[in-house]
Amino acid sequence: MIAALQGIDDLDLNDGKPLVQRGRLGATDRAEFGATGTVTVYSYSSIPSRGGGTYVVLQFEESEMYFAAKRDRPRVLCVEEPGEFDPEDAEDIKTTTDRRVFLMKPKAGSKDVVFASCVASQQKPGKEKKARAITFLKSKRVPARFKRQGEGRALESQLFRLETVTPEDDSLAHAPEEEQCDELPAFEVQHND
Repeated sequence: MIAALQGIDDLDLNDGKPLVQRGRLGATDRAEFGATGTVTVYSYSSIPSRGGGTYVVLQFEESEMYFAAKRDRPRVLCVEEPGEFDPEDAEDIKTTTDRRVFLMKPKAGSKDVVFASCVASQQKPGKEKKARAITFLKSKRVPARFKRQGEGRALESQLFRLETVTPEDDSLAHAPEEEQCDELPAFEVQHND
C-alpha cells in the first residue's frame, strides 16, 4: 500500500506502509559517472497530489545507508547509517521535514528523474526554482552535491534512471566488494566551509 502525504509537511501512514521497490540507481551520463548502485526506493503518494513528482527515500541495499541532507548543514549531501535518524526505518517517516525525503521529479519525454531534497530545498508549492537536486560533479574529491535544479547541460548532471531489479538479475549482488557502489566513497560527500 502507498502511504499518503497530508499537505506538504505530514506523512499519514494510516494502516499502510510506503510502497517499497528495489532497483538499480545510476547516473544517466555514464561517461562522467558510470557507477550504479542497488537501492531500495520508498515512495509516498501525496495529498494533495504533487503533479510534479513523488516523495521518496533512497537507501542503499547492501550498506543500508540513506541519502540525506546533512543534519547541521542541510544543503550538504551525505549518506548516513539508519541509527543517525529518528525514526530509523523509512516505513516510519511521517513528515517531509525528515532529512531523507526527496521529491523525485520526472524529466519530460524520458525515463530519467531528478531527486530534489525537501530539506535542502525548503521547497514550497510553486517555488520549484529553489529546488536543490543531487548533482554529479567531475571532481573525484567531491563527486556529488546539492545544486539548484538546472536546465539544459546543467540538468544532465542531475539525471538518474531507476531500473527495477530482482535477485536473479542483480549482478551487483555477486560483484567484488570494490565494485559495489554502496561501498564506494563517491557518495560520502564532504564539503569544506
